[in-house]
Amino acid sequence: MKNLWLTGERTWWRKGREAVLAVVLDLLVPKARIFEVYLSAIEFGETTYGCEAASRALFGVSASRLSAPQAARLAALIPGPAWYRAHPAAWEHRAEFIARRMESQPLPAGLTAPAR
Repeated sequence: MKNLWLTGERTWWRKGREAVLAVVLDLLVPKARIFEVYLSAIEFGETTYGCEAASRALFGVSASRLSAPQAARLAALIPGPAWYRAHPAAWEHRAEFIARRMESQPLPAGLTAPAR
């Protein structure tokens, strides 16, 4: 959130503004839209932003056509794209963990699972 609407300063003042913004967004914007904006802006590499760009750069397909293992690999990058890309074994381990979690969790209403 801070990267999208706030500065990167590390102060209590910015944290307060971030908290107020979070409450306002939660009240006014549907969670699905917040998630969509987040996934469109998140960094997946030095010059790759958003799930669509990342899926095309890494797998050569649109995000809507990702397989479940490919989706897990993208999700695995989110906490630290540069670190995970530099440590492929850790990236694969995290992707496998996410894939197992994806298999065990029910999908929200209206969503379909990616192809295997």
